[in-house]
Amino acid sequence: MRHYLFKFKRITTFVFVNIFLLSAAHGEASFKKGLSRSEATTDFRIMQKVFAQAHASAFAQIPPGEGADIFHEKVHWSTREFIAEILKYYRNLKVDHTGLALSTKLIEDLALKYAFFPFPLQFFNGRAYFDSDAQGIPFGSELLELNGQAVPEIWKEFSNVFSLQNKDRRWQDTRLSDSFSFLYYIVKGDTSEWRIVFKSENKIQRTTLRIDRSKPPLAIARVSSKDPRRKDILFKLFNKKLKTSYLAINSFMPRGTELDSIDQWNRALNGFLKEAGDLNAEYLILDLRANRGGVMLFSAAASAWFIDRVVQDRNRSRSRARLLPYRQYVTSINSLEATEKLLSETESHLETSFADTRQGDYFPTRKKNARFLEIFPFPHAHRFKKIYILTSKNTYSAAVNFARLVKLGNSNAILVGEESGSPGDGHSAEILVSYKLPNSGVFFEIPLIRVDFDPTLPGQKKGEGLPVDIKLYETAQDFVQGRDTVLEKLTSIIKKEQ
Repeated sequence: MRHYLFKFKRITTFVFVNIFLLSAAHGEASFKKGLSRSEATTDFRIMQKVFAQAHASAFAQIPPGEGADIFHEKVHWSTREFIAEILKYYRNLKVDHTGLALSTKLIEDLALKYAFFPFPLQFFNGRAYFDSDAQGIPFGSELLELNGQAVPEIWKEFSNVFSLQNKDRRWQDTRLSDSFSFLYYIVKGDTSEWRIVFKSENKIQRTTLRIDRSKPPLAIARVSSKDPRRKDILFKLFNKKLKTSYLAINSFMPRGTELDSIDQWNRALNGFLKEAGDLNAEYLILDLRANRGGVMLFSAAASAWFIDRVVQDRNRSRSRARLLPYRQYVTSINSLEATEKLLSETESHLETSFADTRQGDYFPTRKKNARFLEIFPFPHAHRFKKIYILTSKNTYSAAVNFARLVKLGNSNAILVGEESGSPGDGHSAEILVSYKLPNSGVFFEIPLIRVDFDPTLPGQKKGEGLPVDIKLYETAQDFVQGRDTVLEKLTSIIKKEQ
């Protein structure tokens, strides 16, 4: 099992869960000792060249040549120091669908089971709140100090390793929530105890959690993960009095037993809309706030149930490379074990699907209409007076595509919430290749294909999230009180229309 600990800028998690692979034998024996200067440099330059030659959005940002000599200062580097230098070097790299990972074996070799801060946190404007109720710290308590250091000072140290602020200097709360434990370990190292100062009900309290390495490490679950609206791929509610239907679509990833084909999606959505029709629902809330993406084709097929006119989708694909660099270090492609057959098939696909001449350093899709879709509305689908599509910074990838298509195909669709986490004009994805660096044992995953959405929504800015029509934000107070005021405010908007 691979454990993904950190995602680069523009995070997307839909391919980063439950990926099995075989551990490579090369270099395993030296992992405990760390890396020599030459070993660290070799691994870094492999990553640098793969980014520059194959990554669908990173290569244009990578300077030519082997890259800076970032490991010249020391003769020996621990794996933690190696990762920190890598993140520091790439901290301003704007990429998507990209991640660093450690295997379970490497975590064991480096004795990292007890290294990570065990409490899940949720961030609002750079302030951290406990998303758990454990070890005497109530849910919603605010973290003020950790191991003698005030939270703002910790963020400053984080910023030295990785850029965690947007262009408007706001903290990127989603990435902090996802990666705090890993970032803290990389910046501060291992610890034998956690000295915590927190505020609960306006009282400052202190507690110390000492690490007992003779026992299994703590596994503290997020309280927010217990929300029934987020547990299944689809969650539906109906409010007959308000003539409103609610559907949370939490993923477009197949799970092996449910919603892993277009037919299954069609059956599920058809059933939901029949119920909405039987209740004469006039309003629909489509909640995508927890949807990190999945299969693009599923999202396109699902959109057909909520549009009332044909959508001519004219997306385009581009690829940086047609041959995999350093294919000897490839461990998986789209979560499948990288056998020789799969490697050859992938390269064959790249060679035959993309043009012989480059356009702006990309090979465009050989057939311009290769990705063109004509999406027809289902004539028997129940129609709503208005459709409200809820998005947030946790809305990514295929979920963004779905929201875009529904908005394009239904003049009564309204985007509500905050701009999506991934851009509304396209992303890098499609073919995701995982490499294992030979000396450090660290994995990284990159996308080979760039997808450009066409058409985009009015007001869409390059590289930014979907533009919303009605801005509504979750606040720290909402989180602490366990209230969904975004949904409450949207419900009030619907009431006023009736």
